[in-house]
Amino acid sequence: MSRAKILTDSAADLPEDFVRFLGIEVIPMNLVLDGRIYRDGIDIKPADIYQSFDKLSRMRSEPSRYEDYALVYKRLVRENKQLFIIHLSGRLSRTCENACRVHEDFKHTHDCRVEIVDSRTCSMGLGFLVMEAARLAVQEKSVSEIKEDILRKIPGVSVYLSVPDLKYLRRGKKIGGLKSLMGRAMKASPMLAIDPEGKLVVAGRLFGRRGNFMMEMLERIREDIGDSPVELAVVHANMPDYAEELKATFDDKLDCRKIYLTEVGPSIGINTGPGTIGVMYLKRTH
Repeated sequence: MSRAKILTDSAADLPEDFVRFLGIEVIPMNLVLDGRIYRDGIDIKPADIYQSFDKLSRMRSEPSRYEDYALVYKRLVRENKQLFIIHLSGRLSRTCENACRVHEDFKHTHDCRVEIVDSRTCSMGLGFLVMEAARLAVQEKSVSEIKEDILRKIPGVSVYLSVPDLKYLRRGKKIGGLKSLMGRAMKASPMLAIDPEGKLVVAGRLFGRRGNFMMEMLERIREDIGDSPVELAVVHANMPDYAEELKATFDDKLDCRKIYLTEVGPSIGINTGPGTIGVMYLKRTH
């Protein structure tokens, strides 16, 4: 059986070396900054955005246009016998919807077997699932087997973000529960999470120094997984030193089978701003 090709989007925040090594296809999100369109990871890098964040008056992320997605899809189904597509949560972007539309329009024009999954998560939460799919593809699992395995693993993915300043969240329209948080405690730093439906929601409040986030996350993870192993990522928006500190702490205190450090992409970062720090993990059962 031929090896399945994996297609995802730039919101997965995957380490570039992993993408190159396993030949994962990454379709870029579009970033609209003061009316100009940039392709995420191609025309602009996350650090470029965060360093000039307060100079931008209008910003938003958009999925790749239908026409651009169709070109990628048609090339991949021509070059491969199997294609597994997994995108960020449909509650945060229309990317997965576009994938389904393109597949429906062109599925009778090729012999490639295609499966599509809405990950119901984002950033390295999605990244973990993409890496799982890529490992299964290396084992020459079929796209149906990959889909079945990934759907089982989605509930084991957790995403948490600590946001330093409420002003950036006021611009966004994809975060639930924010209004009540601001009304109760303007001095609190929100802790956000992805809920089971794939929505970005307020999961709690942090007071005082950012070290509270580290302690809060250790407590939450231990309560969630006990002594079980975990695959974990620390993501950041222009906070490399603090992210390194978190990574070292989690590596020391938890049974981390793998631990990654990467930047949080603009699809989330433009709503949360520079200084955002995140912890994301995939529970392991063996």
